[in-house]
Amino acid sequence: MPRPLHEAFRDAEETADWFEKEGPSPENEIPVAEYFLGLLADVRDLGSEKVCGAVDLARNAGASWQQIGDVLGLSSFEAEMEFDWSAERSTPQRREVESPGLER
Repeated sequence: MPRPLHEAFRDAEETADWFEKEGPSPENEIPVAEYFLGLLADVRDLGSEKVCGAVDLARNAGASWQQIGDVLGLSSFEAEMEFDWSAERSTPQRREVESPGLER
């Protein structure tokens, strides 16, 4: 059942007050690459697909192979050798397939 309008406005005011007091600020912001390195640390034991995805996100955000290796307990060289092709593994390559009976 929908909430009464006065409750929604009250909650919106409380949320806005909280956000202004506790929300993003220069003191609690972290670089995007650091955020994804934290995500990588959280998923490292959940399977290779999730780890590959987190590595891709971290790399795209500017994390170095050394930083990724540190999170995974690998050298930068080992991390690069293990995950440098993860984007290609997770996205199948497209190829042309000829269908019989179709003219080009």
